[in-house]
Amino acid sequence: MKYKLKDLALLVDGQISGNPEVEISGVSEIQNGEMGTITFLGNQAYKKYMDNTIASAVIVSNENYLSGRDGIIVENPQLAMAKVLS
Repeated sequence: MKYKLKDLALLVDGQISGNPEVEISGVSEIQNGEMGTITFLGNQAYKKYMDNTIASAVIVSNENYLSGRDGIIVENPQLAMAKVLS
């Protein structure tokens, strides 16, 4: 199933950064991100993967982590990803 970023933002009660029309068809780990997927940055140790991930969107707790990427800003990225997966 495909979702738009704006639909996932509503689901997790998050703020969109970037293109709300980005299509998401799956999830991925940040270090193995793929086009069409959404991932999350829940631990700062994984921030090093932000520059190289090709995931279409990232769920983060701080807009500054996105550096111009499409994503969703929430208080708790891990909880938000759990909601996306359910």
